[in-house]
Amino acid sequence: MKASSTFVTRSICSVAAVAALGGAGLSMAPGAHADTPPAPQTVNYTGNVQWVTVPAGVHELNINAIGGDGGVENASNPVEGAGADVSGMIPVTPGQKIGISVGGMGQAAGTNTHDPRGGWGGLGMGGGNGNGASSDYLRTSAAGGGATTIQIENADGYDLHTVLIAAGGGGDGGASGGYAVGGGGNAGAGWSGQNGNAGVGPGGSAGTAADQASGHGARGLGGSGLGGNGGGGGGGLQGGGAGGGGKALSGGGGGGSGSSATYGMTNTGIKERGDNSVSNGQVVLTWADN
Repeated sequence: MKASSTFVTRSICSVAAVAALGGAGLSMAPGAHADTPPAPQTVNYTGNVQWVTVPAGVHELNINAIGGDGGVENASNPVEGAGADVSGMIPVTPGQKIGISVGGMGQAAGTNTHDPRGGWGGLGMGGGNGNGASSDYLRTSAAGGGATTIQIENADGYDLHTVLIAAGGGGDGGASGGYAVGGGGNAGAGWSGQNGNAGVGPGGSAGTAADQASGHGARGLGGSGLGGNGGGGGGGLQGGGAGGGGKALSGGGGGGSGSSATYGMTNTGIKERGDNSVSNGQVVLTWADN
């Protein structure tokens, strides 16, 4: 009888303890909100789509995405087009998959005959190539930057929909002698991007922002005579146009930037990249419990 009494007493105590834990709210029901959201997450350029899963308890996501910069003609005096800096907030569900494609910067101008390559961009929105030099007197023009794109899984768990595009900047035109080149367009100047700048002398024309039928930037145009070549356009919702080649002895025009966009987001904004470095894009995810 004594052993039986001890067992009953322990059982009653165990049940009471479980009830107390439940009453204290220590168990979290499915879909409940987290007390402390996870730390912000930074995603850098890799040249591939990167996948992130929405953490448990998170129902709101703030995104800051930057497109790839356009390439420069002169690294000591960069005047390339900067990638767009786009931000916004969107509701999310724990377990949703997010596809992140960080845009790459365009290659700089050089002295070789090969086209500098445009920066890789998500959803085929890469930067346009620069134009290779055709003689020893010229420098190649620089390439455009690739767009950064964000896609989120639909409620059915299968299809993805695009929520953000941060365009790439336009590449610089090529130099010719002492004549200055046209700089590429800054993608962050507005949702429609920005035109490139014309070259100096009887210089190459400026590339037009967002004038391509696709999201890929245009390849820079070649100069004539001793004219510098034009810069490649940046990638975006619509790719940027090609910078024009200079005539005679003159600098090439800079490529236009691509255009940016958001879908289904609130508190959206766009601005030029804040630093003066020439670099790949980047994405910062800030999780919140609404």
